[in-house]
Amino acid sequence: IGIYLAYNRISYHFFEEGNGQQSKADVTLEHTLKNFLPYTYWIVRRLGLYGYNENVVARYVDFKNQREGYSSPKDIDFCVGELLANLTESNRRIIGYVFGVSEMQRYSGENAVLFLPQQHVNLRVFSVDEQLYQTSLLLDYFADCSTVIIKPHPSDCYTNYSSIPEVEIIEGDFPSELLPLCVDRPFAKGITAWSTAVNSLHSILDEEVSFTASIDKDYVKIHAYYAALKMLEAIGVKNHTICGVGCNM
Repeated sequence: IGIYLAYNRISYHFFEEGNGQQSKADVTLEHTLKNFLPYTYWIVRRLGLYGYNENVVARYVDFKNQREGYSSPKDIDFCVGELLANLTESNRRIIGYVFGVSEMQRYSGENAVLFLPQQHVNLRVFSVDEQLYQTSLLLDYFADCSTVIIKPHPSDCYTNYSSIPEVEIIEGDFPSELLPLCVDRPFAKGITAWSTAVNSLHSILDEEVSFTASIDKDYVKIHAYYAALKMLEAIGVKNHTICGVGCNM
């Protein structure tokens, strides 16, 4: 739709493409799109997509999750988490019905980890095996609770996460941002490679583990990173910042 509107110079309102990403659009374009979807990159650049063309009347973005110092006169604060929290119970049920969140679906995050994978298989960034391998590694290293619950990306119809032992799958193709509608108690931890949905779920996550886009290349080195940090720990190195591993923890 954005391509059609921009190409035909039709005025429109733009909703941020990923929570917290408007201030990081340059990174998304130059590193993610350019490397993985080069044909899309040139269309975006040519038409000024991601909200950057003269036809955009206003951009709806979550101010709390932008880079420090970011501002734009066209931006309007739009925080999904706060909006959901302020809805009446009746309107919450209506939103759930519209997006397919069953009233029978209830989850307790107590002593549980929530994992949010991305649609890399759908975008042909990963094969199914690569997606499952990255997921398994991140769970092995960071999921320290007895229960692991995975909410697949709505667009990922290829990856069978139930093949990972001892995990629970949240069924349904509704956006992860709507999980507060069906979670009774916060999760002990939320883990993702770099899904922006985690930025909308602060209210149901006691702790968050996320990375930058470089984790899609660096995840295969995670054993080496772990070994290096354990060696530093063994020789008594403490309170040092390790740079260049693509980690936002």
